[in-house]
Amino acid sequence: MIGLRNAARLALPARLARSLPRPARRRIIRARIGAGYYDRLDRFFGLGGDPLLGTTLWTAIDHVLERPAAGAFEALSPLAADETSFGRDVVKALCLIDRSGLEAAIDRFAALGADGRHGPFERMCARCWGMFLTLHQPGETDITDRSAAFPIIQYWNDPQAPSDVEVLMTKWQGLGTVGYHRFDDARAEQMLERAFGAGRIFRRAEHPAIRADLFRLGYLAAHDGCYIDADAVPARTARSSLARLSTGDATLGFSTAQMFLHPQNECLIAPAGHPLAIACFDEACRRIGQGGYSVQALAGGHMMADVMLDLHHRGRLGDVRVMTQRWRQDNVFTQPDLGYKSDDRNWRRWDSKRSVG
Repeated sequence: MIGLRNAARLALPARLARSLPRPARRRIIRARIGAGYYDRLDRFFGLGGDPLLGTTLWTAIDHVLERPAAGAFEALSPLAADETSFGRDVVKALCLIDRSGLEAAIDRFAALGADGRHGPFERMCARCWGMFLTLHQPGETDITDRSAAFPIIQYWNDPQAPSDVEVLMTKWQGLGTVGYHRFDDARAEQMLERAFGAGRIFRRAEHPAIRADLFRLGYLAAHDGCYIDADAVPARTARSSLARLSTGDATLGFSTAQMFLHPQNECLIAPAGHPLAIACFDEACRRIGQGGYSVQALAGGHMMADVMLDLHHRGRLGDVRVMTQRWRQDNVFTQPDLGYKSDDRNWRRWDSKRSVG
């Protein structure tokens, strides 16, 4: 009977398995990869509360990227069986780190970035994986003179934010080692007009999220700063982490807990005039002026991916440090679902309606 049950669990498609209650999902996964193997992964990666195949895999990869361990990618590879073709290709490329070294993995991602079997977005993400592996992450050697820390910068389009957002912004105001600056639409437009003559472009941005994306890039192109999204809950170590990251490097996060890797701009830290901030601001202005892009592709993470990949290819990216999702959540902030995200102030909802229309 046990053999028949395990056979049924092995045969059940992942799409259906994900709709089952959590205990049933865990039993299916244990049957597929072996109880002992699953328990070892559970102990090593701390995945006991998340038994979904796909989520488990990418959460664990995020962990390994932050804390490399010999053979870890190979150990995770059985979890990729139910992934898409692109997801399996990403895992195979990461496994090359264990088998043949980092350069082999980078070369494989370069090949995936030109593989016509995958769409344009997947190819861009493959190139981002390769670029990510060449960049360094925060480490203990990054500790600097805290008196040189950059000010914290935040934006909300209206002078008064919703109450749940206001509470969080107030917390960040108390964490700025050398200052805190808050901008609304009027102040952001003034700053961009004064520094770059870009007030008109700012006004053309249709949604507050687009204006926030443009403003943060323009501010960092002109000034030192740590830009933090308004909906962020500071981690216990946020103050010291930001001080450590206030260096000559630009620092940003990547979406390392999913196969579709690209830059994330919820936290951007850079000295004034960093080439990445300048190039991204220039390209965002061009795209907003031209129109016809999604929110992410106008001035957000997908636009930043295009710019970073181009600068990286030409050797002009400058010094850049990248945060995994896990490192950013543990050391800088997390982002809860706040009330405004249930209406069109949530750029994802707004962008989806615009795309359908």
